Amino acid sequence: MWRGEQRIQLSELSLGEKVKVWGVLRGDAVVLAEEIAALTADGKTWTTFSGKVDLVDGKGFLPNPTPSKPSYPALYVAGRKVKTDSGTQFKWSDATPLDAAQIRAGDQAYVEGWRLPEGYVQATRLVIDCR
Repeated sequence: MWRGEQRIQLSELSLGEKVKVWGVLRGDAVVLAEEIAALTADGKTWTTFSGKVDLVDGKGFLPNPTPSKPSYPALYVAGRKVKTDSGTQFKWSDATPLDAAQIRAGDQAYVEGWRLPEGYVQATRLVIDCR
């Protein structure tokens, strides 16, 4: 079991808390869990959504990028601010690698990541529909 990057005990989950479960669905409709991730951590909430890319900003959002570091785009997807960084996995919908510089306004995107109190989503995975 995980909460963010830390392992937790089952007793640390709260009743009604959202979790993501990986495992095997048995014939009796019970999931034999292999891994469980709590979808809240340190004020962050796990989120997934999809929509059109409204805007791509190569300069990124806060914190300001420095010239010596690689640039990761910031996006607006379906009206939501999405930040990417070295921890973001970029893929085409056919599962082939995607260079972040290939993302364009109008692309259909699927986003997974942490919604932060600062008002943006820190993407851990970004999938763009093949053109």
